[in-house]
Amino acid sequence: MKKYSIILTTYPGRKYGRKIGKELRNLGITSFYCSLNRWPQVFNDHPELNKDNCVIVARCAHPNNSPTWMKILEQKEQEGWTVINSTKVLKLTSNKLQCSLYLQDKVNHPKSWECTKQTFEKVADSLRDGQYIVKPYVS
Repeated sequence: MKKYSIILTTYPGRKYGRKIGKELRNLGITSFYCSLNRWPQVFNDHPELNKDNCVIVARCAHPNNSPTWMKILEQKEQEGWTVINSTKVLKLTSNKLQCSLYLQDKVNHPKSWECTKQTFEKVADSLRDGQYIVKPYVS
């Protein structure tokens, strides 16, 4: 059975996606490169792709959990497609707060709090003693 991969990338991430494709080609796997805006079309362009002969490699992330491409990727996961960098992983790596809260009781990790512009002073006052790292939600 011929094996395939779909490498889903953002425009800035396409160079690394091509490196992944080259390594897969060395293993005899044909890769199709797909940008986020062409993502749904790849299945129409290549009807030979199915969950038994193809893996999806997601090399992209987005802090918003509801973009169309993410919904399609979740649907493919539910249909049984193999996805490398699952939607759960993509969501965690895209949002530093979510990732921190997920790790908080699992590994030695600094405590994290959500803070908005409106609540910053209150949170900062309660944390006066000690050292803290302040990060934005997204990378």
